[in-house]
Amino acid sequence: LENCYPIAYTYEAADALRGYASGMPHPGFYDSVMKKLRNADAPAGVYEETALELLTQTARESSRLDIPVTTSDVTAAWSLTTGLAALRGAPEPGFAEIHDGVTGAFIKGEKTAASALPLAILSRLATGSGVGHIGNTAHVPPLILDFEKQCSTFRLKIDKAGRQTAEIPLFSSERETAKSRFFHRMQFLKTNFCKMAKGPDLHTGTDRARVRELWNYARSPQVDAALVDHTTDGMTLAEACRNVAARQLRAERRCETAAQIRIDCFLMGLTLNASDVPRMEEIIAEDGDFFSLGNGLHAFDMLHELRTLYGFTDEANLSHLRLCFQKLLALLPSMAGVDVSQAADCIRICRLMYGVTGRLLNDRREDLHEAMLSLIRRSEREPSVCGAVSGLLYAMDPAHLTDAEQAMQGYLRGTSELRKRGVRFLRGLFETARDIALSNSNFLRMTDALLGALDPEDFMELLPMLRLAFSYFTPQETQTIAERAAALHGKDSHSVLNEKGYDEMLHAFGAELDAKIFRVLRQTETRRSS
Repeated sequence: LENCYPIAYTYEAADALRGYASGMPHPGFYDSVMKKLRNADAPAGVYEETALELLTQTARESSRLDIPVTTSDVTAAWSLTTGLAALRGAPEPGFAEIHDGVTGAFIKGEKTAASALPLAILSRLATGSGVGHIGNTAHVPPLILDFEKQCSTFRLKIDKAGRQTAEIPLFSSERETAKSRFFHRMQFLKTNFCKMAKGPDLHTGTDRARVRELWNYARSPQVDAALVDHTTDGMTLAEACRNVAARQLRAERRCETAAQIRIDCFLMGLTLNASDVPRMEEIIAEDGDFFSLGNGLHAFDMLHELRTLYGFTDEANLSHLRLCFQKLLALLPSMAGVDVSQAADCIRICRLMYGVTGRLLNDRREDLHEAMLSLIRRSEREPSVCGAVSGLLYAMDPAHLTDAEQAMQGYLRGTSELRKRGVRFLRGLFETARDIALSNSNFLRMTDALLGALDPEDFMELLPMLRLAFSYFTPQETQTIAERAAALHGKDSHSVLNEKGYDEMLHAFGAELDAKIFRVLRQTETRRSS
């Protein structure tokens, strides 16, 4: 035995001409007729009055959209409407007569894409934009009642079929925070009730500086149907969302995906049941993917950082953060040989771990130090990761500068291929410790020697990476480095910084022109000798 509940339809969804086989055409028009019949002493004149209202509304809407409709056109359309009703034996005009009257008087019978807009307006007005209602609340599921109650509390216009807009200043009051959580709950349940157009996205970390959310929302039969489907999950939206989140968490295996569920709970202002917290700990303990754990650490760190701003604290997030950090420590040394395509993500997670030990886990700084030392001492190392970790070690203890210098010396003494790897080492080092290039003249000389030893072809190949490496410096720092580099070669820093670069295409054209001149001269010399 299954529970069945009636669902309120919008007029548009109930229109037989829009795909609902059991519906009726133009429900808005006939609903107006029925309302007038209930309030009228006699039925005579009701259809004629409703038809005239629809015709004038169509003319008014057409004029608002700059469609040329004159008073004489309206008069002619009404004359056609009443005349057609008389010819057809109808006591009063209905929608068919209005449609034919608009076709004859407004668009002069020419139904083209450009001229038929008045007919489209007529059809839309006749369909209506209202939403039905269930009179007996005993047949309404409690989840829909809770939804309607909250919509009333937040003064949301759910009696309109079209999309409405709600702007929420997130941190202005508890009421606005509750309103935002309501929208996030409806989105989490996949009801298709609302969609955030603008606002901070904690899932991707974008637009976090925004302090307002802009939501588009509209009630439809699909919204009610989705809420009916979730009736077994709880009597209220909060209870249903909490149970759905717990069910998703029990089925999850990856830390980063489970952390996204926790972000949803944070945005909805919901804590998990005490029995579901250990499940998150199991997921972290069983996940051996460094990058999945790193993304989880980022999520828990963010939630802990925003707890005061959003007025919501879940103490479990800090314990989950500690577990993620512990697993990452064990995996960190093995990241020395990470694939180059994952190097940037690995560096990001290493920087995050360093930041977490500075803000939250001060007692784990020494453990992180040992794990990073183990990484750079591996025989097979990805240069950019090794450079970034060397920079973080230098930030922990300036004495580790000698390790970075020794690594640079190794790249300088190596083969051409090894020197190319040295450029990747520089990129990682500058990303985490760019002040090395400013505070240590010996390191700057080694950098200059490394770049000067590259073959022209290798230099051009690595130029995009070099530009990225030096993009970590501020404009003032870039100028300082340029001045010191110019001094190494006995050049004037002003002339080096302001020297106009040559056109590479012009240089290539000159080389090609020289080659052609050489061939002509050689052919001339050959003819003379013969």
